[in-house]
Amino acid sequence: MAVSVMGLLALVNFAALSMCRTASYRIYDRGVVHDFMAHYVEQIKSLPFDEVVANHPINGLYDGEGGVPDIRIPASTNWFALTSASYQAFHPDLVWLSRRSPEARVTLTTTILGGLPHTKQFSLEVRWISQLSPGKLESRRLDLVRVRDL
Repeated sequence: MAVSVMGLLALVNFAALSMCRTASYRIYDRGVVHDFMAHYVEQIKSLPFDEVVANHPINGLYDGEGGVPDIRIPASTNWFALTSASYQAFHPDLVWLSRRSPEARVTLTTTILGGLPHTKQFSLEVRWISQLSPGKLESRRLDLVRVRDL
């Protein structure tokens, strides 16, 4: 009877440890995604208002010339892979997620006022295969609104 109780306790402990380990990986995944998104959006925030346009580099350092990463504001709202060498050089922690097929999508909307662009809404979404539920996608979204300085 005592051996059965001890065996049951050992089994419960191993299950709890396994679940904690998986949950910590999931939290780390979310942290990597959040850091990437913050890094990407900070680069967009540093651009002059008129340079926040489709197919423009997010920073002069990431224009793809001379072997540097080519990171641009996408021209379409289609999902694109974050497993390329450019994105992993831009944000090296993305290597951690590479086996879970991380993808991103950018939406850029411009509001015109008096014939001139007045407001630009920039949305960045990232999705990847969940650590806890293979086949299920996790996602995060970060929005930025830029208003033209007068």
